[in-house]
Amino acid sequence: MRLLFIKELIMTYDKDKMRETAIKNLGGSEAMYNKYLAKFKDKYVGIADEIVSVMNSGDAEESRRLAHSVKGLAATLGLMPCSDAAFELEKLFKVAIETGFTDELMESILPALENFKEKIEEACK
Repeated sequence: MRLLFIKELIMTYDKDKMRETAIKNLGGSEAMYNKYLAKFKDKYVGIADEIVSVMNSGDAEESRRLAHSVKGLAATLGLMPCSDAAFELEKLFKVAIETGFTDELMESILPALENFKEKIEEACK
């Protein structure tokens, strides 16, 4: 039943329900939620630019790791649009680990990166 609720939550992006679920994930502590949300904003406000820099250096594994870390913490905090965008990037970076940053792959990465940047900016407001 809980899985179904989470799936519905992800599909609708209901901010209040996502926040409520995140607080429950953190033991019901709104103070802890606010603390981790502030840390998320401080740490990840510039993460899209950092990913671009790492990507430009050709380091697909580090690019994947950065996207993965955003994905996990964003999900814990109920920032599902941000988590989903990071997940899409992570999948693309896994391909880049195998193939390198090919022109064809970059055609998929660049729009995913723009979407990710938009979602991170929304989450860090």
